[in-house]
Amino acid sequence: MFLLILFPLLSLISVSYSFIKKLKTDKIDLATKILLIILTITWLTAATGLFVPETGFDAVWYHLPVVSAFVKHGGYFHLPSYYQSLNPFFSDGIFLIGYEGMGQIGTKIMAYLFALSTVIISYTLARKWLSEKWSLLFVITISTFQVITWQSSSFYVDIAKAFWELVAVYFLLKNTQQTNEKIQKKNIFTSGLFFGASLGTKMFSILLWPVFLLMIWLQKKTWQNFAASAALFLISSLVFSLPFYFSAYQHTGNPFFSLQLHTDKLAEIGGNASLPIYLWQRTLLLPSSLTELTLFSRDYTTLLFLIFAIFFFIYRKSIWQNLNLRLLSIFTLSQWLVWWYVPPLSTRYALSGFISLAIILFFCLRKYAAEKPAAHKYIVVAVLLAIFINLLPRLLVLQRNLTYIFGLQTQSQYLHQFYDGSIDQNLKNWYHLSN
Repeated sequence: MFLLILFPLLSLISVSYSFIKKLKTDKIDLATKILLIILTITWLTAATGLFVPETGFDAVWYHLPVVSAFVKHGGYFHLPSYYQSLNPFFSDGIFLIGYEGMGQIGTKIMAYLFALSTVIISYTLARKWLSEKWSLLFVITISTFQVITWQSSSFYVDIAKAFWELVAVYFLLKNTQQTNEKIQKKNIFTSGLFFGASLGTKMFSILLWPVFLLMIWLQKKTWQNFAASAALFLISSLVFSLPFYFSAYQHTGNPFFSLQLHTDKLAEIGGNASLPIYLWQRTLLLPSSLTELTLFSRDYTTLLFLIFAIFFFIYRKSIWQNLNLRLLSIFTLSQWLVWWYVPPLSTRYALSGFISLAIILFFCLRKYAAEKPAAHKYIVVAVLLAIFINLLPRLLVLQRNLTYIFGLQTQSQYLHQFYDGSIDQNLKNWYHLSN
């Protein structure tokens, strides 16, 4: 697991070096430099969250206590008081390394590395269809997604999960134009490994297994080729994930122990104890999902999805005729459904899908701007305005972070701002605060 940290770290160093090299050659125009500055400021602002106490609900409830117990124990074991200790623990294990090295701030640094790595792989994917400037507009946009901004400095594994899935999609899409059979197998095997990291991070990633197999089928198109590739993908996806499911089985007799617990609590987290009734209610409400995604969700994404929704319809044929975009659309739709049907409703559970949705949207925006040059500047203004709207709440967070960083608040005073009647006891337990 320690060696896996090198992957996002080396990716960051490589991309940073390439940008610096391009800057030195003066081949970057003013507009691109401005976009790079905006992106840099966005992530420097997010970095202030590294230096404040952890206040994420799940982080102080079980993520930190569980890894703390593992570090003290010197190994992975079942904590009866924390059923989450039997969750798939792959990405948590990487955060654990940060915790063992630097304590709480070490886990925050891991979160930041995962967040930046997610931006890098998102940019790499977008470059398949977008120019450099459009790709930068895209990554600035996703950098302001609420889940990405707050989880970039908090011990949550959703961004890590998104990172693994986007890399898995990337390697699968590389096969579309590849004719060398050995390289195809290598790409499928690598895609499976990264998807296995997702399976080893969150249990409901199992729902994406048939989606990836469908994507492989659309590339292979014959049962013989598909069977060999599917088997390779399935085997490699078990490398990082199977040990955790086997451990849950050893301790409880159920490899999906925590999933069963959540199903039993459906009334509490989903609003209805009956699974068929719950699914029917969510289906009836499905038409409202777009406004829920952009306007009414606490874990908001971007207003651009709502403002330019018509473009998905206008360019549906162009999207479907491009095999890579078709595969990306299938992945996106599946993640949309995971988000909508897996309670509680939160975009963090399907973050990779909303990043891929943004890629498809920016493909449509770029295409429209090319067809209607007069509309280009208006589209760019709309994108920048949406970015600015998303950044406004972050200014309040920045102010709060800097107040603590500059010593104008004690830890107790900082933490007290987050008391809401729900997280209070979790904060007190983790920070050993008196009632």
